[in-house]
Amino acid sequence: MESTIKQEVIQTLTNTTKNDRINMNNKLKEDLGLDSIRTISVITKLTKKLDVNILDLSDQDLVNLNTVADLIRLFESISNKKI
Repeated sequence: MESTIKQEVIQTLTNTTKNDRINMNNKLKEDLGLDSIRTISVITKLTKKLDVNILDLSDQDLVNLNTVADLIRLFESISNKKI
């Protein structure tokens, strides 16, 4: 499941940013140009693709999102709670 999450996050970011060189250390805002609206759009797409309830995300979860790795960890954490 975790590799699927990583693949989905990278694919969604690639489609959103048109950047095909996404890596774990990319900063969502500085490197990928995601403002708050586009970040929420990515999160919404991922919740649908990964069958995660958006209400499982806290405000603190969203504040702590800085890198691609943070985004992957967040969705892995939520998915692990469902099991």
